Amino acid sequence: MKHYLIPLLGLGAALACSSCQTQTAKAQPLPQQPVNRADQVEISTYDYAIKGNDTLKIDIYLHPEYKDAENLPVMLYVHGGGFSMGSRKNAAQEVFLRHFAEQGFLAASMDYRLGFAEGNPYNIASLSDAERLATTDMADATCYILDNFKVDRNRVLASGGSAGGMTIMQMEYDLCNDEPYLQGKLPEGFNYAGLIPAAGAITVPGGQELKWAKTPCPALFMAGGSDVTVPTGSGECLGMIVKGIHEMDKSYAAMDVPHWTYIEKGADHIVAMTHLTNNLEEADKFYRSYVVDGKKSSAYTEWADAEPGSMSDVMMMVKFAPLYILGYDKYMHEIDWGNLDKPTDIVY
Repeated sequence: MKHYLIPLLGLGAALACSSCQTQTAKAQPLPQQPVNRADQVEISTYDYAIKGNDTLKIDIYLHPEYKDAENLPVMLYVHGGGFSMGSRKNAAQEVFLRHFAEQGFLAASMDYRLGFAEGNPYNIASLSDAERLATTDMADATCYILDNFKVDRNRVLASGGSAGGMTIMQMEYDLCNDEPYLQGKLPEGFNYAGLIPAAGAITVPGGQELKWAKTPCPALFMAGGSDVTVPTGSGECLGMIVKGIHEMDKSYAAMDVPHWTYIEKGADHIVAMTHLTNNLEEADKFYRSYVVDGKKSSAYTEWADAEPGSMSDVMMMVKFAPLYILGYDKYMHEIDWGNLDKPTDIVY
């Protein structure tokens, strides 16, 4: 409030003084507030695939200024939720995607089949099975964007948190290793231009070391240093051994692949949510440096807040990721700001 109160008080005093000096002086109109470009971004929903009883939807975020533009860069977001819940709709995800759309991206948020959904509708036996559903759907969503919009296929980025972060990294790992289930799914020679996984990991059968047949794309790895939901090293997650941020960093470093590893010291899995609203500057810098400028460098950052973020209970999640929690499964305009309910069944 101080940023607005002081100028208004000063303006009021100036106008009062002016009226004392002359009866003919007129108050000058207040300057117009600048238009928020993010508010101008339009969201359109499309069906990108029909698989059995599932009609999979994708939200496309575009600023009107770029509706007829060509060769747009793409930011595709894959939501979290433990492969059991979550959707393309979330107020924090909307902030993230509007941010990129206002800068000239085609931004997108996709639904995908949830392998661990109640009742096990897809007969899923393992984390790898659930991930394969998600990565297959991600490939189809990517193709839908490439086929239906005027985008630059060489500048397609993807981001995701938790299950979404695992999905995009598993996609990259399987794509670079020519996994049969992805062959023919994407255009010949296609790869993503950059990845931003938050609390992500790669699942490797038997927990073996990461091995890449082809060079992966640059990545901005983000995680809380105290995350135990998705291990930061090599550890168990949902019944299988996964390779977290430190293992991915080590693997990229061994191959001299450009990357930025960003650790929030003391924070837990909450980074999977907070990166959507708290780390837009880092995401922008990653895009400019590693994708646009093609820098070949690597970086390692440890960030420490006075009070590390935590998702130990719902109230802590509301404290550190309010928009994500209070806007869960909602677009921004669907939030009833006068009657906010605290979710009690969040799975992440």
